[in-house]
Amino acid sequence: MESLPNDLIGEILAYSPSLFTLFSTIIVSKSIYCAFRCYPGSIIYRVYLNIFGPGFPLLLKALRFSPLDLDSEDWDLLLAQALGTDVIHDLPMTRLEKVWIKHMCRELPQIEGFFSFKYIDRTSVSSQLSSQESHRFRHTLHRIMLYNGQFPIVHYPIEVFKRVSSEEEHDGESSEARDSLKVWEKEYLQLEQLKRRKFLSKFSTDELLEIHSVSTFLKDFVLATLRWQWEDRDYENMASLALALGPSTIMSCFYYQSDSMLKREVKDIYWMANYHPLVKNYLCGPLLQVLDERQIMPPPTNHYTFWHSISLRAYREDGYCYHCGEELGYSTWTRTSWDPLRLIPVNRRPMFGYSEFLEMFKGGVRDNDFETRWLRQFMQPGRNYLTRMVGDIYESGLKNSAFANWTQDDHLCKNCFASFLREHLHIWLTHYKASIGELKDDCPYVLSSKI
Repeated sequence: MESLPNDLIGEILAYSPSLFTLFSTIIVSKSIYCAFRCYPGSIIYRVYLNIFGPGFPLLLKALRFSPLDLDSEDWDLLLAQALGTDVIHDLPMTRLEKVWIKHMCRELPQIEGFFSFKYIDRTSVSSQLSSQESHRFRHTLHRIMLYNGQFPIVHYPIEVFKRVSSEEEHDGESSEARDSLKVWEKEYLQLEQLKRRKFLSKFSTDELLEIHSVSTFLKDFVLATLRWQWEDRDYENMASLALALGPSTIMSCFYYQSDSMLKREVKDIYWMANYHPLVKNYLCGPLLQVLDERQIMPPPTNHYTFWHSISLRAYREDGYCYHCGEELGYSTWTRTSWDPLRLIPVNRRPMFGYSEFLEMFKGGVRDNDFETRWLRQFMQPGRNYLTRMVGDIYESGLKNSAFANWTQDDHLCKNCFASFLREHLHIWLTHYKASIGELKDDCPYVLSSKI
């Protein structure tokens, strides 16, 4: 490879499937590194194309997007350029853009994976969308991000809405001034809604239906994550607020299992979401108005055909825990998802990790230093220990009689799966240690765990 010309080496490097592969390759020899230095921006851009697919130009435009002047004579041209997927690697990416793209490398596949997990295949945490469906889904995410950039919720005159929405009289403020303020607010809202409809009207009907489906999915996802924190709030408006801040913020809410990101990014608007006029129906409201003008009625959101704008294979069956009947949402514990689902970080750490497991063991195992050290070694990162443990329980006939009719392929909620583990982990430990000849007959902690 070292004898090849630089442009040919650069062409080969551009086919790297990931940045890790690219950077691992260029440190192999000085000549390869020099070839990379001849075309660094172009090579990295094409590697990102390999990672994100043909939608990467739109993703980068969403990052660099500045709100358009909707009254400009060049409005149609500017929007067409913003929505186009033409190559734009003439400008080098900044350090901040590279950091943001790195986050999106992790977040976009996970968002797509959650959609696939709920509506396509509950036995796989990774996306089962076809390449065409995946491109359609991610392209729609990018369009939503452009909409967020055009209509940033944090730029609206909050103080005006605070005063107008208040029922209290303001000292020193005449009724004429308040009436004038209300007229201004009404005109501002009407103009803002008109701008939103004008922006969305540039999309085709199929694209609008795709945006409607994916935005509804994002709101449903954030509600499934944070509903328990919003018992005294308007669920629909809070979900719209999260949607207005974009997919990345929604994923942060999931990672931290908290709406602290919403509070930090929008501050006062967070506490006004129940009545803020520009939060309610942030995207779906004007979108449905545009569809209505075209005499198009989308399928109801509670019917599986609603998701056919993304994939004709979408369904809403088997959405409840086999044993308690709880709606599974985005967490279905079954044979093929035990370890992949465990590795998705919640509260910045994987589920069913070492500390959580120790609390589940009966028989005082967590107080035994020897056994806890052994378990820490057994549960090292990279090992599919959950699959091994639960598989042994089922296949070795270790189940309690209360779980006689449970199978490995049952779709369980997290609570039922945790209950199953709690009742069987101590039994599994005794059985496994005996099978490898390490069961100490004089150990009071393990002996108390015997069947």
